[in-house]
Amino acid sequence: MLNCPKIVEKERLSEIGSSWIREYIKVHNESTDRLAIVIPGSGIPIPRWFKHQNKGADNSTWIESFPNANDNNWTGIALCAEIVVQFAPPPLIELYFYDQTGKANLVHYVGWLEKEEEVMGELVHLCLFYFSRQLLLRDEKQHDLDGSHFEFKVDYHNYVDNGRLCLEVKKWEMRVVNQDLE
Repeated sequence: MLNCPKIVEKERLSEIGSSWIREYIKVHNESTDRLAIVIPGSGIPIPRWFKHQNKGADNSTWIESFPNANDNNWTGIALCAEIVVQFAPPPLIELYFYDQTGKANLVHYVGWLEKEEEVMGELVHLCLFYFSRQLLLRDEKQHDLDGSHFEFKVDYHNYVDNGRLCLEVKKWEMRVVNQDLE
């Protein structure tokens, strides 16, 4: 195998990232309803802790099967995405959450660093998100999240270059976070 040290290093960083996000969620879970972390140009793969993945050109990830909202063991959803940005200045990217009816219940804006060279080009950025149960289940009539989905969107009017969109979601992964975070 070629580049074995690089493979080992990336895997180690991925596991550190997994441990780090679990601890961060554990500490902040009760004090905030959402977290967002962007690690620009890291090249770190999505931690294995995330279970449900969606690869490819789709900027959406669907929740096909989800625990019942009455199950008090789950506390939120953690998402991780590998994103490539091809535009200067970095675009305003929005992460939407749609319920089963297609209604946008939540919009979260993804912030970027000010230095264009840190976010542009072929660099893969690791984006980590956490949304609390209370935030996702605002509507008391909603019993579960089956059929809900998250979607990245970009302001198309300002961030299309010669008909080519400047954002590519290379891979998504999602995890339901339980109280024990395991």
